[in-house]
Amino acid sequence: MNAELLQALYETTLAISVAMLLVLCLRKPLLSRFGASIAYAAWALVPAAWLAVLLPAPRMQVTPMTLLSRVEVLQPALVMDNPAMPSWQVLVIFTWALGAVVTAGLFWWQQQRFLQSIRGSELRADGLCLANGTEGLPAVIGALRPRVVLPADFDARYDDVEQELILCHERIHIARRDLQANALFAVIRALYWFNPLVHFAARRFRRDQELACDERVVARHPDQRRSYANAMLKTHMESSPLPVGCHWQASTPLKERIEMLKKHAVNSKRSFAGALLVSILVLASGYAAWAAQPVQTPRANAPVTNERTPAPVYPAEAAEQKISGSVILLVDVAEDGSVSNVVIEKSQPEGVFDATTLEAVKQWKFQPAIKNGKPVTGRVRVPVTFEADEPEAAPPVNQG
Repeated sequence: MNAELLQALYETTLAISVAMLLVLCLRKPLLSRFGASIAYAAWALVPAAWLAVLLPAPRMQVTPMTLLSRVEVLQPALVMDNPAMPSWQVLVIFTWALGAVVTAGLFWWQQQRFLQSIRGSELRADGLCLANGTEGLPAVIGALRPRVVLPADFDARYDDVEQELILCHERIHIARRDLQANALFAVIRALYWFNPLVHFAARRFRRDQELACDERVVARHPDQRRSYANAMLKTHMESSPLPVGCHWQASTPLKERIEMLKKHAVNSKRSFAGALLVSILVLASGYAAWAAQPVQTPRANAPVTNERTPAPVYPAEAAEQKISGSVILLVDVAEDGSVSNVVIEKSQPEGVFDATTLEAVKQWKFQPAIKNGKPVTGRVRVPVTFEADEPEAAPPVNQG
């Protein structure tokens, strides 16, 4: 279990790192060609690759040996040695778990600190919350039940047009489920706290999120670009992070956001082409991450299906006496699939079928166990049954 956890951690780290590097390389070309919304949508490659690796890997189909004559070789079962977990693996898992807990705790503290700063917000008749302070506001908080929180001087700081644009901005965050996306990225950052690329990419993700939201506001209000820029200039940019939520952050350069307002809106054809391109990239990256996993073979080493694989010979004396029985073998399989050692664990009747079974097993070829994509030695338990033919029933005697 612990080895599997380390393997999953390694594979998912590799998958999301490759996905993040791909998005970081594509975000500027996508932004200039298709607009901020398409560049932001490209970040879906990261959870797609992450979840794809967590799906079961492709499995190799292995068929048990065919029934030959009156002897049946049943599906082998892997014999686990249950070796003690190496101390370095214990240390790695402990360090990773401790770091994940500490990072999650830091995010929780940051979230609570922000919520504490707006504690005592007044609920207005229009359903908006009016806070006592101004820092980091306006904002949207609550991944499960999102709500817009406004600064105390909202009505005095902004004119009517600016207020409408700001509320449009915050409601787009809610409609597009940006808070849930931020929560997912917070989980990824906590689990992969040791990967600096994750934290760097998270900041670019939030920047693209704000640019995409600005683009959507301008698309809805094309004649209010100047008013929207004025609203940005009047807003207090908050430097402290809000892990699960959306607020006007200093991490998104104001100059970049205002420059974006000067750009012409992307036409519907180009936007559709960008959305189609990102969809293909998401599906392709998810499939590539899933297919790149090592092919899983069954945990049991199964004999290769081959008519030339010899089945044990039914002893002539046992066959004449109609004796049935079984032999359970412990077979050590080498990396090349050959049999390195055989031990009879149990036989019934004892000694009747042992010799012929051992003679046949030494010629068998197995599918070796696979670990980390490479064949390894293993041990399997193989039941072999010997079934004697039942005597045919005598035909009924004609009494007539």
